[in-house]
Amino acid sequence: MPSTAITPQRVEDMRSLMTSQHRLTTLAEVLPTGLRPKRMIELAIQAMVINPDIFNCEPVSIFTSILGAAQMGLEINPAAGSAYLVPYGRKCQLIIGYQGRKDLAYESGKVSSIHADVVREFDEFSFNEGTGQVSHQFPLTAERGRMIASYAVCKTTMGGQMVAVVPLPELLAMRQKAFAKSPWKSDDHFPGMCRVAAMRKLAKSMPRAMFGSKMAHAEALETAIDIGADQ
Repeated sequence: MPSTAITPQRVEDMRSLMTSQHRLTTLAEVLPTGLRPKRMIELAIQAMVINPDIFNCEPVSIFTSILGAAQMGLEINPAAGSAYLVPYGRKCQLIIGYQGRKDLAYESGKVSSIHADVVREFDEFSFNEGTGQVSHQFPLTAERGRMIASYAVCKTTMGGQMVAVVPLPELLAMRQKAFAKSPWKSDDHFPGMCRVAAMRKLAKSMPRAMFGSKMAHAEALETAIDIGADQ
């Protein structure tokens, strides 16, 4: 599908469609305190202007994606790595970013710290999958080389620690099968999505109750997208 030409009128038409009284009321019913329906819509509109093919998606799927983010207490904010709207043909998909997943993990109340990063070929990196211990060091002034993996490490409020590592071939395979307009395809967002991949792998090895219902919802959403991308 060719890239969409966006006019100010088309943006305004979409804004009017998304801010109908019924949709604003629906958002208000699920948003946590501190997040406003009109701000949610405006952030989504800004994301659509950046990725204009979303304007070709069915309005119902666009609002459903916005509503999904609202239910998890996340804003559509690609720049912050919170959540993304991604067009897949005529359907809009919601993808949770690295920062969004961190926020959901902390919200569970069972995670004391969680961190994910990428590993480059000249970094000093070691990990123990059994104990969850990780050592990742690199000089700030030296060339770190190409990316070779990503990892995520989580400490629980009960004192446990877990780690997951995703090697580069697996990350490249995820990028290859992602939707054309997915943040996986963007050089700017690729490192962040590699962190997301490590956090997803980590979450699958932990008890479901550890991350809470919102993180479980995010994982179910991503799994559905994975299945769609494979078809």
